[in-house]
Order: sequence, then structure tokens, then C-alpha cells
Amino acid sequence: MLGTWRFFLAICVVASHLCPRVFGVHFGSYAVFAFYICSGYLMTKIINETYGYSILGVARFILNRFLRIYPTYWTLLALALLLGAVNGLLIRATVWTAPYMPITMQDWLKNLLIIGLNPGLTTPIESNPAALTTAWSLSVELIFYALISLGFSRSRVVTIIWFACSLVVTCAMIFLEYDFAHRYFPFAAASLPFSMGAILHWWRPKLPSWSLGCLLLSFILILVLGANGTVNSTFAGMYIALFLSFLIQGELIKVSCANTKIKETDNILGDLSYPIFLIHMVAGFFAVAIVGVKTDLWILGLGLCTSMAVGFLVITFIEKPIKRIRAQVRSG
Repeated sequence: MLGTWRFFLAICVVASHLCPRVFGVHFGSYAVFAFYICSGYLMTKIINETYGYSILGVARFILNRFLRIYPTYWTLLALALLLGAVNGLLIRATVWTAPYMPITMQDWLKNLLIIGLNPGLTTPIESNPAALTTAWSLSVELIFYALISLGFSRSRVVTIIWFACSLVVTCAMIFLEYDFAHRYFPFAAASLPFSMGAILHWWRPKLPSWSLGCLLLSFILILVLGANGTVNSTFAGMYIALFLSFLIQGELIKVSCANTKIKETDNILGDLSYPIFLIHMVAGFFAVAIVGVKTDLWILGLGLCTSMAVGFLVITFIEKPIKRIRAQVRSG
């Protein structure tokens, strides 16, 4: 049921960006770290169980990741740039969450290649050069795909070492009183949730069982408490949500469903999460440009509906044909 979970996380990001006065500006950051856990688990699982660490296996793994990430990304990037050119929706922004048109050649290359949208190992984003605002996190994903393919999670022992090092780095950032940006955007900050995902692959049969319903309610409660300021959303809320995400995904990967329709729905929702995650800011700005500034909730509703419509089109005309190619790559 990870597809439904990823869809829920994408909705959290959308709500944080398009309706920040209701859901809080850090609402989506909890979801991004949860996405990282999910990626760490899935990438560790498929490279160990499907591809292996031979040169050919790693090449197939990288090719499959390329086919999963870039065709959809380039399609939505082209759509964003087209809307920007025609309607002037994408402007150089004074706040990091607003998308804009690339201006310099360097910015254009970063947008086309994704690599470089995130500034570095420990440096937070000062200004976001991405036309698709959330694409900076794809830069982080690509780095950890490469590290996982190099063997960062090839065994239980190596994974534990990776997790321990990541935990030490995170504790050091907390001890040194790094601000939220330094504990969220850089590659070093993302290492902990990715390594936690890798741990789920190796230890999922041995993890204690928890009530999935209680965990989900606890996660939603932390989202709410962080949004209204009851819990420090950039500190306690952030790490409590990270731990709850780990437990939730540990339970979700144990769930097996015999109902074919439920499986299909879960797959569709999982497929939708990626295009919605990428295009929602552009969809929100498009809604504002077409109908004028309304309430945040109104913009959220229209932006989400627009994102889902675009997502269905991308799944139908881009991702489905490419899935057949990816299946051939996977089977060797």
C-alpha cells in the first residue's frame, strides 16, 4: 500500500505550498523526509533483489531510474516553461516557494539535468533555480540513487554503518544548533531518512508490529500540531514525524492485499504522486492567473484538481508506454 501512502504525502506537500496559512509552511517538509524513507527502502530492495551490483546490474538500475524520473520531469518542465512564456506565470521570485523562468545558461542546465538544483553537501537552498519548485529534492534523490548503486545498502552491516554515520551527522547538526534549512535541504540532512528506508528492507521481518491506524492518526496529529504552532514544526515535530513515517512504512510494507481493484487503485495513486508533486506549484499559479486571487483553500482545491488532471494525462501518454520499456530493462 505504499502507492496510497506516497499519494497522501504528495497531497501534504501540495497543501503546504498552496495553502500555507492553514497547513503551515513546514507541513510538506515532513512529507519530503517520508518520501526519502520510501525511496531508500524501494531502491535498496530492487537493487538487491532485482539488479545486483555487477556492472551490468548497476547499469540497468541506473537506466531504469532515468526512465522513471526524466521523461515525466521533462514533460512537466516543458509545460511549466510554456505556461511561463505564454502567460507570464513563472517570474523570478522573492520567496523560495514561487517558481520562475530560468535566466542564465547555468540555471537552464540545472533545470534540464536536475543535478545542481540542490547546492551541496551541507549548504541549504538560498534561492531556488527550479521552474518546478520541488525539483530540488529530485537532485537529492539522484545522489542517493548513485550512492545506493555504489553499495551503501548492499548488506545489513553496511546499512547499519550508513545509518549510524547519518544519525551522528544529524545529532551534530542539532547539537550545533543548525537552523531548519541546514537540517532539511542539503544531502547530509537527507542521508538519515534514506538510510532508515534501507534499514526497513533488511529488518522489516524483525520489526515489532504497531497499530497502523494509531500510527497514521499520530502522524496526522503531529502535522496539525506543527501547523498550529503547538509543536515546534522545525525541530520536535520534524523528527517525531520522521520516526512515525518510518514506523508507518514498516507496517505498510507488511500489508498484502488480495483484492485486485484495491491493488490497481494503489498503483494508480502511487503513479499520480510523482506528477502531482512536481506540477502543483505551477498549477496553483495558473489557477491564480486564470481566476484571480481567492482564499488559500480555494486555490488549493483548484490547484490540486489541475495537478491531478495533468497527472492522469502524463500517466496515460508518457509513463504507460515507458513502463513497458522499463519492464524490459528490469527483466534484462
